[in-house]
Amino acid sequence: MDLIDYVKRQIAWSKQTFGPGSRAQGVVDHIRKELVEIEADPQDLEEWVDVIILALDAAWREGYDPGDIAFMLEYKLAKNKNRKWPDWRTADTSKAIEHVRDNGPLARADDTGPAHEAAEFAKSRQNALHTKVLQALETPATASELMVRTGLHYNTLWRRLSELKQMRLVRNTRGKRMNLRGFNETIVERVQVYAL
Repeated sequence: MDLIDYVKRQIAWSKQTFGPGSRAQGVVDHIRKELVEIEADPQDLEEWVDVIILALDAAWREGYDPGDIAFMLEYKLAKNKNRKWPDWRTADTSKAIEHVRDNGPLARADDTGPAHEAAEFAKSRQNALHTKVLQALETPATASELMVRTGLHYNTLWRRLSELKQMRLVRNTRGKRMNLRGFNETIVERVQVYAL
């Protein structure tokens, strides 16, 4: 199964069934109810999957697209692999096993371990999204037009445009500041034409 394709299908069904927009409190309330059912029968796989479905639903409703969700799963696994963990054999099975907290860096720049892999993955994912936005800006566009051209969700597009603006690769025209309030009407253009 392709995770990104699955999340796209779940989003389509969820929007049609429960409507668009954030429902964070409602989803958290539902997760709490599912956790009670899991505590009653931890062997019931369907209840565990209900929690996964609810978490995915909450993530897209807070502005993350399927690619963001898949990326974060990979990133978080790599990050956890690089953390120090206590010996599970000595841990209380009724309590959470938490990573050992220290203030050291997760990885050195020359490291080839999981944290380095996570950082490289994040960089490639971010670069791919930046390229997607820049390619969509063959001609200046409003944020609403860019959402259609790129297929990116509002919050994802906002983050990528903000990063590209800091890198001085895009600018907004008409003298409007690129802020969330007037974001949909802000016209954005590439500063230079890049061969992508």
